[in-house]
Amino acid sequence: MVGAVLDTDEERGRKRRNPMGISISTTNGGLNSRVVLRVGSRGGDAHDDRGGVEHDATVTMQVRPTDLSLRYLNEFTEMLGYKGDITYHWMIPGRGLNDGLFKIEVDVDAMTVGLYVPDNREVEIYCEHISELGTTQNMNNTEDDVFYESEYDLDDGIDGLVDVKISSTLIHEWKKKEKQKQKVIDKEPTEGAYDLSDNDFGYFSDNDQLFLDYATSDNDGEVERKVKFSEFHVERDMENPEFVVGMMFKDFDELKDACRQYSLVNHFGIDFKHNDRERLDVKCKEGCPFRIWASKMPDKTTVQIKSIVNEHNCSKIFENKFASVERLARWFLEAFQNNPKLKVDTFLVMVKKELKLEINWMKGYRTKVKALEIIRGKDEDQYSKLPKYCGELRKRNPGSTTILHLERSLFQRIYICIKALKDGFLAGCRPIISIDGCWLKGKYEGHLLTAIGIDANDCIYPIAYAVVEKENKNSWGWFLELLAYDLNIDNSHAWTFVSDRQKGLISIVQSLFPGCEHRFCVRHMYQNFIKIAVHRGKTLKDYLWAAARASYVGEFNYWMDKIENTCDSAYKWLKEKPAEEWSRSHFRTFSKCDMLLNNLCESFNNVLLDVRDKPILTMLEEINSKLMRRVYKQRDAMRRFDGQICPKIQKKLDKLKIESFKCIPDWSGGQTFQVRCPLTQFVVDMAERTCSCRRWQLTGLPCSHAICCIFNRREHAEDYVDDCYKVATFLNTYSYTINPIAGEDQWDLVQHGDAIIPPKLSKPKRGRHQTKRKKDFVEILEDGEKKSNLSKLSRKGLKMTCSICGQQGHNKRFHGDENHLQKRTRVDSSEPLTNPLQD
Repeated sequence: MVGAVLDTDEERGRKRRNPMGISISTTNGGLNSRVVLRVGSRGGDAHDDRGGVEHDATVTMQVRPTDLSLRYLNEFTEMLGYKGDITYHWMIPGRGLNDGLFKIEVDVDAMTVGLYVPDNREVEIYCEHISELGTTQNMNNTEDDVFYESEYDLDDGIDGLVDVKISSTLIHEWKKKEKQKQKVIDKEPTEGAYDLSDNDFGYFSDNDQLFLDYATSDNDGEVERKVKFSEFHVERDMENPEFVVGMMFKDFDELKDACRQYSLVNHFGIDFKHNDRERLDVKCKEGCPFRIWASKMPDKTTVQIKSIVNEHNCSKIFENKFASVERLARWFLEAFQNNPKLKVDTFLVMVKKELKLEINWMKGYRTKVKALEIIRGKDEDQYSKLPKYCGELRKRNPGSTTILHLERSLFQRIYICIKALKDGFLAGCRPIISIDGCWLKGKYEGHLLTAIGIDANDCIYPIAYAVVEKENKNSWGWFLELLAYDLNIDNSHAWTFVSDRQKGLISIVQSLFPGCEHRFCVRHMYQNFIKIAVHRGKTLKDYLWAAARASYVGEFNYWMDKIENTCDSAYKWLKEKPAEEWSRSHFRTFSKCDMLLNNLCESFNNVLLDVRDKPILTMLEEINSKLMRRVYKQRDAMRRFDGQICPKIQKKLDKLKIESFKCIPDWSGGQTFQVRCPLTQFVVDMAERTCSCRRWQLTGLPCSHAICCIFNRREHAEDYVDDCYKVATFLNTYSYTINPIAGEDQWDLVQHGDAIIPPKLSKPKRGRHQTKRKKDFVEILEDGEKKSNLSKLSRKGLKMTCSICGQQGHNKRFHGDENHLQKRTRVDSSEPLTNPLQD
């Protein structure tokens, strides 16, 4: 065996090389076998140009293949008396020096050598020992020399290895070390894996494993053993990274990301000293021994840890530069996903409790925004996914209508009407539709238009919805035209629409649905009554609502006369509004609904309150999920109900039964009754199911006058309830199922033109993005009434009067202060409102 000569002839004159060979073989060739190391100098000429030495030696030791390391080899050669700088090379069996010789630089290279032994029986290691001229290496000891021989014969072809005398003291020390390692060697290793624990080296922990796999090469069927070290898995290991020698990473970015996470979790201030495309040197504070050295593997992409010192003697840190917004957002992603409305102050407490870090308020706010962006996705990217979403919705729910309206690839509107909701409405709901819009709070804003029906239990039933650029005549016409097509509204005389008095909506409804009944929300009319007409006070408020609730014309005229006698201008303002739009006394009776408010849409908008600030695709998916769950829950709950009349209707009927005790029926002998009440009397026709108060015709429920007649005939009031309130009708409405849709990665590709461009952003406003609607004057009034149980009312809106001069706009404290008077004059440019709670 000849040592490899790596120095030049000039260097050969200054130094003396002592190459020696190490033959490594196994006892039985198995994967878990022990390895016998035989070290000896080759018996060549003394001054051979390849560096032969003048003496030979052999020593036999046993070691497991995975226990090979640089330190092990150094100790082994040191027993032979070689001290100083030794360079190791090894050669792959079956190859020559040109293509099979590799240098052993780190422990990973030494372990790789040992893994070739079980299949090849022998691997050659070349050791180049360099010493200065004039020095000699003492390999013999004159005291108590003994022979330590191999118990195995050398293979044929390996000559020049002879026994050498070694000191018994060295042998005794070596045996002590061997006995300590023997305890580890004798343990049965896990099949297919070796435990690389060697605490003396400081490189491996007890849980680190080296996995092996086999691959057949193309060279004459030669079987090579490949080494596969432990790999870093982001999903599994990133939460609390642990580094070991040989661990492989996808690239330097993944390793650096793991190091940052390690610093954040363990509170160590690490830094990247050498950071380029070929290497990475991670160190801790000055004086701390912690270090990680990593470089690229031969494939030029995978990064591997070559050495590590996993010890710290530095102090912990609690302000970490690696605590970035992106990292904190991903760390607390689940918390924001469970509670998107998590307050920033609460989040700061969570960071301090879990990570022992302190961050400022603005960083916590940016972290929340980033986390919600990760959860919901970017607004800009979701518009291009709308065609695929529409295709998936139609695929899972055949017959559904999805219309995407673009203008030169710029998003304008989207309309959705699910087949199950459309069929359910036509199967069991009354012909009354409530329409309204609400503003969206996302980045691109816009408005959500909704069409809501009413089911047999007087609950909301969504029919269709659309996202439009703004709420105007054009967008309402587009939405209602598609709605009319889906519901097959040909004869609009039998339909009723309820809405607010939006601009342009009245003319649109009249043009698309000629002859229909169009009611307006009385609450919004009252807002205009006190804001535009400036008619305030509890008296006018009570008279207006009494006129709206009046069920017959005589009662309506009575309350209108009351308004005229109280305020003539208020009476004239109301007379300009057709009574058919706001009073029950003039409502048609075919819809079986006496609703005065637009609460159906208001209730549905309140249900969607938590999704209206999300990107458009996320919002549409969550609306679909809410509707799907609602249909199932309503159907399941009603199936458990025991009764023929829906529960909410039954409660109303029970109240009417109690009111009927105040009435006295007088039978005429036929199907009609004269019913006497405390202040008036009514006529009830049992055959026609009518009452002169019109409440029975308006609602389809027997009024209190009719119920007293039903009791007089010894019959049940439930038998006279209209079929639109029956449980069977309710179940027929909710018998249609909204099918779930698959995830985004499973949507079919849709051939579409250019990418969809998001809507143009409105002019940015100063300050934080507004997410709450400004309350109207009436809402402020109602809030004041709710807080009337407080010990002291607010003085907001009142005019101060000075007790000295008697003038308004200031009190005696600011009497004579010209600066204050000028300031108040600028602020109160318009006539201030008096407190309506004092009327």
